[in-house]
Amino acid sequence: GAALQQSIGEEIHEMYKDSKEIIPDSEAEAADLRFIWLMKKLIPENIKHHVHSEKAYELAAVTILSKYFETCDIYEYPDSPDPS
Repeated sequence: GAALQQSIGEEIHEMYKDSKEIIPDSEAEAADLRFIWLMKKLIPENIKHHVHSEKAYELAAVTILSKYFETCDIYEYPDSPDPS
């Protein structure tokens, strides 16, 4: 339930912080690149060799990320300092 949801949110937030180090704000389209990077990180390595399975995992990853981005649970709110 709520504990699992919070745990997932915290893990993805940490991944988002990693993405900010890998893809700096100065990079063109940084937000889009970070979203794609996060999506790829959520897909298990052993799935990446199976095209149909990878597409299903991509859809699941986008759904998960969309939920947490929508609620601002994994990244800083626009125009506010990073809470971490």
